Amino acid sequence: MKNWLRVPDVAEACSVCERTVRKWIIEDGLRNAKIAGSVLIKNDWLEEFLLKHERDEQVYNHE
Repeated sequence: MKNWLRVPDVAEACSVCERTVRKWIIEDGLRNAKIAGSVLIKNDWLEEFLLKHERDEQVYNHE
């Protein structure tokens, strides 16, 4: 199951807290699967989510 991540794994990979990952799921539409109480996220789904939220470096530096 190397292609699947749990919430703590996603948080660590993205350098955010687990609460942020859960917000992404609930409010921002991060795709996930829930099996026996565990929330699982495919690596591909995480990558798609992050690419959708990609920002232009120049815009980011001027905010």
